[in-house]
Amino acid sequence: MNWIILLLTFSGVFFLRNFFLPLFSDDYSYAFIWDGKDNGNLMDGIGKRERVKSIKDIFVSQYSHYLTWSGRFVAHFLIQFFILIGKKFFNIVNTLIFVSLVFLIYWLGIGNTGFQFVSFDLILWILFCYWFCIPSMLITSLWLCGSCVYMFMAVLQCSFIIPYALNYFNPVNFNVMLIIILGFLAGFSNEFGGAGVFFFTLICLINSLVYGNLSSWQILGFIAFCVGYSFLIFAPGNFVHVRLIREQFPDYFISEESFMKKEMFAKNFLSGFLPVILRAWIIFLPIIHYLFKNGFDFQGVYIFALTMSGIFSLSIMMFSPDFPERAGYSAVIFLLIASVSALQNVIFPDWLKYSAIIILFSDMVLCIYADFDFSRQIKNILKSAEEQEHNNSIIIPDIKPSKFAIITRWRALNEYVLWSGGFENFPEGNTNIMFAQYYGYGVKKIILKGSN
Repeated sequence: MNWIILLLTFSGVFFLRNFFLPLFSDDYSYAFIWDGKDNGNLMDGIGKRERVKSIKDIFVSQYSHYLTWSGRFVAHFLIQFFILIGKKFFNIVNTLIFVSLVFLIYWLGIGNTGFQFVSFDLILWILFCYWFCIPSMLITSLWLCGSCVYMFMAVLQCSFIIPYALNYFNPVNFNVMLIIILGFLAGFSNEFGGAGVFFFTLICLINSLVYGNLSSWQILGFIAFCVGYSFLIFAPGNFVHVRLIREQFPDYFISEESFMKKEMFAKNFLSGFLPVILRAWIIFLPIIHYLFKNGFDFQGVYIFALTMSGIFSLSIMMFSPDFPERAGYSAVIFLLIASVSALQNVIFPDWLKYSAIIILFSDMVLCIYADFDFSRQIKNILKSAEEQEHNNSIIIPDIKPSKFAIITRWRALNEYVLWSGGFENFPEGNTNIMFAQYYGYGVKKIILKGSN
């Protein structure tokens, strides 16, 4: 029962952080119907937009979004749905999604042994590694837009590969229609996670072929996944998006002259690949220990396949014109599953467990403080904006990170998150414009104190 207390406590903290975190940055943009004819909702200097008021509006919006910005239809549909029904509902669902992901990581890690006995040590390991090794946890797991793109899609991807993982150990029968639906949606999720899913399911198919237990549901599920992934990768909006960014923000992506050359690969390696690997160093320790001790036995091949799925996910992003660290989220999920699999017969000494709990919950307290402070500042901004509602322009105070930002870097608000997701120091900034329209200030100028 100790693992239940641990998970409930952690989930309570997770929910509290969701509660304190308000809408910000792209959340405001996705509250409106996407206007692809006028450069979408995320470019600077855009005009008036219409609010999403129904499910029909979301479909209209996502059709335009698919053609002019991104192929992540499933994730962005969820974003607009949760903004439509309200942040309070999202806080609850996001916490449940997190708990689901913990169980999926655990289940995939232990393979076919089931849930007869749930290990406190493994649950603690998952929570500890998730908290400290996931790239930009606040962005990928708590922020509404980010969580729908990263954590929600990870749950979808893991749900799809569960039957393949179980079948690796013992042949199983699975509903054909369900695997086709899961496969298509998992393929239609996100690019980086999809790459890892493709690699892992392909290995599982080859294993089944070698052992003579390849089933029709495995093949059909894999085909459905590839179809969904094709819809994602070849979405017209992906190409329009890159063109728009190059036109308005030429320094955002790697230059066209350096595309697919050593400059691009060096930049992607230093900005994305290497930081993800370094942040997840502790996850590699059980994997390396198991493979050195037991070699590539039946379990070892499974662990190695999961590890290489994570590495493959990172490697694919090396060919992208932009590789932010957060794009390594799915890779860390695969590595964490492999790590759990390598640790499933290991019992941690009590001193190590107590130390991990103390470190984990001490950092949680600091992050909650940072989130509370951020929430307080947003409330002050809203109050200040309301007081200036009848002015031609609205001057608001800049948001500042908490005094513990250095300690809680990437797990709570810090300078980078505020720079990329906060208000901008020029009135034509996208976040400023969308914030004004969201709260009913029309297209009035939102100006930061001290900016020109």
